[in-house]
Amino acid sequence: MDQANQSSTGNIFSAKPGLVIPSEEVQKDLEAQAQKFDAARKEALALAREKANQAAQKEGDKKDS
Repeated sequence: MDQANQSSTGNIFSAKPGLVIPSEEVQKDLEAQAQKFDAARKEALALAREKANQAAQKEGDKKDS
């Protein structure tokens, strides 16, 4: 009984259940969450680049004066 637990009723539950395919509704929900996450990640990356560019520009302006 490698990596298995036996409950008080005698049922055995595997610690590794194997491949679980989510329902179509769950898959659509996961895809929507992934798209939202990706959009938020891209927006955060764009803001970070913009801040870095502004900081570099300010640093360049300081050197010019």
